[in-house]
Amino acid sequence: MSEGKEQNTKYDIEWIQLMTEAKSLGIDIEEIRDFLHNQIHR
Repeated sequence: MSEGKEQNTKYDIEWIQLMTEAKSLGIDIEEIRDFLHNQIHR
């Protein structure tokens, strides 16, 4: 069970880094959400 927790923490850190990088590039969170939604629902 702790292995799953470590995996989640790793993804959380990666997600935070991604969001931080996106903000620094001027990309809106909504744009990312829309993009991901469109990728999933093709």
